[in-house]
Amino acid sequence: MPLFFVLSGYLFRNGRTFPELLHNIARRYIFPYFVLCGINLLIETVIHWLKREYYDIPHFMLGILYSRGTVEYMPNCSPLWFLTALSSALVIYFWITRIPSRILSLSAVISCSLISLALDKYGCPKLFWNIDTALMGVLFLEVGRTIRESDLTGRFGRLNTTAKEWAILITLFLGASAIHLNYRDVSFDNNRYGSYILMVIGAVSVCSALFCLAHETSSLSLGFLQYLGRHTLFIMSFDYFSNRAANFFKPDLWIIILILKLAVILTGLSIWNFLISRIHNERVRTLLEF
Repeated sequence: MPLFFVLSGYLFRNGRTFPELLHNIARRYIFPYFVLCGINLLIETVIHWLKREYYDIPHFMLGILYSRGTVEYMPNCSPLWFLTALSSALVIYFWITRIPSRILSLSAVISCSLISLALDKYGCPKLFWNIDTALMGVLFLEVGRTIRESDLTGRFGRLNTTAKEWAILITLFLGASAIHLNYRDVSFDNNRYGSYILMVIGAVSVCSALFCLAHETSSLSLGFLQYLGRHTLFIMSFDYFSNRAANFFKPDLWIIILILKLAVILTGLSIWNFLISRIHNERVRTLLEF
């Protein structure tokens, strides 16, 4: 989960005005969030209607509005809680980047993460639009921005092959060790972080290694992975639905479940893209190309 915040921080630009930022957030995150949640709510409503089972639509509508990322509150699309968390984090981070002093802005970033940690330690209920998690996300937005401004991938690219291999191995080992020691206590969705130090070390180490690996493989032809990457939101939205559909056949092997999930996702994605291609209004078509 920190990787998504880091990527957003890497792509964050200071030149935009606040209205421009809000417009970008609304177009890229909030509009897709409500559309995709609405589709999942409709699917679940139809399924329960066909089964002649009661379905508490107002309950799930409130869950979507509040963005509480569990299946008890969001209809089979709880992974989309991240979009509201990222939106909240970007708004907070925007104002932090407007602080003229670098020391003060870094202090604000760290303070936000410590407030999030305190909300975890004192058992605070989840906040509206995951603002509690967003406060921790601000830290990883800063990590992404630092990776870009320090030219980490460029410096990595100038190393010799042996140095690159050792750098990636050591960084991955450090990150994997920290994650292994702490992963049972970490849940960004629930604003739980376990050991703050281990969480940060694990996240920053693995994210840095992945950035360097991406730099080294950027010339490879990875068409299928790039296709999936362009449609991350769609995959996030229907991951639970595809899992239910795959398990309907009760396969015994996990690899069969994975293949069936991919088949459901790719079929749905093909249908969605076909429907979008039939829309003549270019602006609407662009908005719906998740």
